[in-house]
Amino acid sequence: MIRSGGAPTVRDNTVCDGRASGVYVYDGGAGVFEGNVIERNAVHGVAVRDAGPEGDAAPAAGGACAAGRPRLVGNVIRKSGQNGVFVYARGGASLERCEVSGSGRCGIVVAEDAAADVAACKILNNRHEGLWLSDGARVTLSGWPRGPAP
Repeated sequence: MIRSGGAPTVRDNTVCDGRASGVYVYDGGAGVFEGNVIERNAVHGVAVRDAGPEGDAAPAAGGACAAGRPRLVGNVIRKSGQNGVFVYARGGASLERCEVSGSGRCGIVVAEDAAADVAACKILNNRHEGLWLSDGARVTLSGWPRGPAP
């Protein structure tokens, strides 16, 4: 759980078998999560909400990590009970080269005036939608492969 100005760098770990979300960032928390395996958590693999007092979940310039906007790079997020990544309630996140698979519901959900940059991610084999956007979601998609799936 990361909140109120917390901004750790978490690299090359396994976060698994939790009774709630594997990683929960809220109330202005941030951080860089790189090369981790986040799997088999009961609720969401990663949950991000509330960008903090300014309430601005807009992307930070140059790939920097703004307050309340964690950066997820090269993570494997799989077999979450609900959603692989859930960004909501004015939260914001940046996902780069992540694989999100095998979730009980959707791969990535962005809702409730939240924002996300999703670049070159693989979203596959989730029970429902790969990418679900609703209720004022602001999303930038880039680096997606072209053509039929292998």
